[in-house]
Amino acid sequence: MEETEIILSLKNVYFETENYDILSDVSLAIRRDTFVNIVGKSGSGKSTLLKVMSGLQIPDSGVVELFGRNIMDLDYDGMLPFRKRMGFAFQDAALLSNLSIKENLLLPLSFYNKRMPKHEKEEKIENMLAKIFMSNSINLRPAQLSIGEKKLISIARAMIIEPAILFLDEPIVYMDATMAKSMINLIKEYSNKEETTVICVANSKNIITELADNLILIDNGKIVMSGTKNDILSMESDKRPEIINDVLN
Repeated sequence: MEETEIILSLKNVYFETENYDILSDVSLAIRRDTFVNIVGKSGSGKSTLLKVMSGLQIPDSGVVELFGRNIMDLDYDGMLPFRKRMGFAFQDAALLSNLSIKENLLLPLSFYNKRMPKHEKEEKIENMLAKIFMSNSINLRPAQLSIGEKKLISIARAMIIEPAILFLDEPIVYMDATMAKSMINLIKEYSNKEETTVICVANSKNIITELADNLILIDNGKIVMSGTKNDILSMESDKRPEIINDVLN
C-alpha cells in the first residue's frame, strides 16, 4: 500500500495527568478504509487514546496527524475542516438533555452543512431513525430513553454527517443482545462504505469477529500488540495476551 493511504498517525505521543502517564510513547498508523478495534483492560488508556486520535484531547508531546496534517498546533478554527470529516460517539452518549432527539441529530447537520436545505436535513434524520427502529422517538428527550437507546442516538448523530473517520467508544456497552445486534449491523453497513474508516474501543467478541480488520492492544498506556485480526486470532491461545483470550471466550 502507498503511504498516502495513511489517514491517521501518532508518533511518540505522551499524555500525562497529575504526573501519571496515561499514554506513553504511543506510535501507530491507521490506513484508510479499515476497521480498527482497540482492546485493553479498564484503565489501560483506551478512551484517552481514542480522544487523542480524534483531536478531542491534545497530548503533552508527540505528533498527531489527521489526513496528512499535524493537528498539534491548530486552534479551534483550524480544526473545523477536520471536524467536518470525523464523527465521535462517546461511551456515555453525551446527548444534550434539553433538546429533543430530532434536535440532537440536527445539531451536526446544521453546524457542518449550513447550506443543506431544511427538508434534506429532516429527511436524513428520519432515514437514520428508521434504520435504528426509533422513528417514534423523534420528539422525545434523552431522559425518556434507556441507556442503550441513548447510545444508539449518539452513534446515529456521529454517523449522520457521513464522516470519513468514525470514532466509537464502547458502542454496545449497556445494551441487551437484540439491541447490540442492531448496533453491530448499523456499524457494519457504515464501515462497508468505500473510503470509510472506523476506529472503535470495545472489548467485544462480536465486534472483533464480525467487524474488525485490525486490532490494537493497549496496556498501561503503551501499545503492546497490533496487527491484523486474522494474524492475532490465528496465534496459539497461550501466546496471545490474556485480555484477548478473555474477550474471545
